[in-house]
Parts: sequence; structure tokens; C-alpha cells
Amino acid sequence: MAEAKPKILGQLLIEAGAISEPALQKALSRQLGSGCRLGTLLVEEKLAEEETVARCLSVQLGLPYEPPPLKPKDGVQKRVQGELARRGLVLPLSIASRTLRLAMADPLDLGIVDDVQFQSGRRVEPVVSSKTAVLQGIEETYGGGIQGLLGELPT
Repeated sequence: MAEAKPKILGQLLIEAGAISEPALQKALSRQLGSGCRLGTLLVEEKLAEEETVARCLSVQLGLPYEPPPLKPKDGVQKRVQGELARRGLVLPLSIASRTLRLAMADPLDLGIVDDVQFQSGRRVEPVVSSKTAVLQGIEETYGGGIQGLLGELPT
């Protein structure tokens, strides 16, 4: 029996009724040579809703989806510095003895996964979240500006 071929993000979005075939073709033509991810382009061009793109991306990648609001368990934020969370658009959600559950706006960014694994000493279990949800979670968890940085200093 043949394995089912994995679906591409554009197909999943069309099947979900989130975009039309012409809108997808327009976005794909703009994507050529831009280096921009399709989901990001669709959201920036207001052709698809950010949460819908995140949900479809989670299906495509076979990863869990974490809807907003993102609420980390107490103390888990100390495993990932705010600077790294902001730079990588990631938010630690929970921790186990060997793993760190991490909300990611871009779960394909393996460099950030490596950085978080190194910093936390745990294997990362990525979950997909929208960029807006991750940014709001970072703001609520780490704070912003100088106050956020002061809150990260060891006591």
C-alpha cells in the first residue's frame, strides 16, 4: 500500500476554505525569488488569517497547534532568556525532565531549536503558534523594554 503524499501548505489552506486557488497562485508568484515563506506572505498580503495558516502549518508538519493565549507554566520562562525568545519568536510553555515544550512562530527554524536546546539543556518539543500569539506571550511573560530585561536578571 502506497503512503499518502504529504500535502503542501497551499493545498491545506484551499481545502480549509481559507484561500482561493487564484489567491494561492498570486502568492506563489510573489514568493518566487523573495525567500519569504508562503504562510508569512499570505498573512502579510492579507490573503489568509494568521491563525488559520498556523493551524494548517501544524497539520502539514505533523506538529501540535497551540492556540492563543499562550500561557507558560510557572518558572519555565527561566529556561529560555527573553532575548533568545524575542529573536527566535519562541515561547517556552512547559518543561519535563528531558524536554521543553516550545511554541514557535516558525517551527522550521532549526537554528533557534538548537539554541534553545543548548540554553535549556532540554530536547525541544515544538508546537506551532501564530506569530502574533507568540509575540503577545513573550510580552506577557518577559515584559518589554528595560523592565523586561531587569526582570530577567538573576537575583
